[in-house]
Amino acid sequence: MMIQFDAHHRWAAAIGVSLLSAAVAQGQVGLDPAVYSADARGGITALGAAGKTAPRGARSRAWTDPVLLASYPAFDNWNLDMAGARDSQDLLQFAVRLWQYSDQNWNYDRYALDETGEIVGTWLNTPGLGKAAAFTDGAGHNVALRPVATTQYFAAVDSNDYVHLASTLSGGSGWEVSYSKLDPNGNTLISWDIITQDADPWNFYVQPIVLNDDTVAVVWIRDTEDICAVKSTDHGVTWSDIIVLVDRTDTIQGSCVKAVVGSDDCLHLVWRTLDWSNYTEKLWYAKVYPDWSLCVDETIFFEGPCWYPYLSLDNANRLHVTFTPTYDVATTLYYTRLRGDLDLGGNPATDELLTLIGEEIVVSDVIPLHYPVNVPDAAGGVHVIYERGAYGCETDKDVYYISLPGPDCPADFDGDGDVDTADLLILLAAWGTAGPDGDVDFDGDVDTADLLALLAAWGPCP
Repeated sequence: MMIQFDAHHRWAAAIGVSLLSAAVAQGQVGLDPAVYSADARGGITALGAAGKTAPRGARSRAWTDPVLLASYPAFDNWNLDMAGARDSQDLLQFAVRLWQYSDQNWNYDRYALDETGEIVGTWLNTPGLGKAAAFTDGAGHNVALRPVATTQYFAAVDSNDYVHLASTLSGGSGWEVSYSKLDPNGNTLISWDIITQDADPWNFYVQPIVLNDDTVAVVWIRDTEDICAVKSTDHGVTWSDIIVLVDRTDTIQGSCVKAVVGSDDCLHLVWRTLDWSNYTEKLWYAKVYPDWSLCVDETIFFEGPCWYPYLSLDNANRLHVTFTPTYDVATTLYYTRLRGDLDLGGNPATDELLTLIGEEIVVSDVIPLHYPVNVPDAAGGVHVIYERGAYGCETDKDVYYISLPGPDCPADFDGDGDVDTADLLILLAAWGTAGPDGDVDFDGDVDTADLLALLAAWGPCP
């Protein structure tokens, strides 16, 4: 196959070729693991399974050992409701909701960490905007932390710091999707207006998202089948009819849909299915164009026990998914990484094409683990909190933290241990695109900065 380079490719190639012989191998400084004094409480083991050989980013450091972030003894709820996001200062924000049956407190404990895992801010028993896990960060911008579970309001923040909330309510005609809007200071502008029906009492996860032009959408699974959305182009005043994003009519039960939006306004969807006839569980992925048509049709990327997958998207269009096998007695925590830059014109992908790092057990324990929340940082790493403790009310529940720092050698796209001509060719072939291949600095595109970073790292990886 002949590859034709445009002017930018030829210019970059000329620079690359002229500098190859002069490139000096330079070691890159990796991130130091976080240092904590924590009670391991017995039985915790961090595992670093290799997963699949990835086109890029597989040469990450191993997962850090689990460390205790917070304890909630005799917590009177089935699980902790946790949420996470990266704020405008590139800090990792996590929140734990304090609502219990015996103490119906809508406040949160909130923790901010830097990319090394160091805690740089703690706010205990603090209210969220509109009772959701939405807060004002250190730069004065509002940030919505996305929950993993089901029993709280869900929020999204637009470019002007307005907060958009979504939930399900039971009305006279059944379960309905409801919406509320707050101004940047948290004052109510629209008070829980019903925007559409056809919600589902079995699956409360109704997720608001904000596109880059501040179009607001709400995504959910209708009747455990179709993945649907409604959108508002006038900031929540009026709403469209229901848009079917993934037509799953008359198919097996779907639930726990998670949606994230990329810089190109494409939606990425991950959800779980359960076939009750043989109790077969699977995780699925689909991608939707900005015109709401399918870019990548539903694709299986995991088969086996799975519960409440959590989805995030990083700067390089890589999707991070964490989950546990069951809701009550799981003692393992899974992680997998998918590529979000595929454009298949509405066709499904193969697992091999979609998956960058295959599902791997990153924590194994003797005590049940629940509801992992993951947040990527700006340097190619990913940070996870999860609940550890017996399932049920009035049980001790702890929040633990682990992380996978960004790759020591981000320019080693083929994972062979060297930055060389093969990696340069991968970068040049990806020039001007948005995706993981060729993106050394994790800013979401492949340009001169990536070429210069690759040449600076030329030679064996540290």
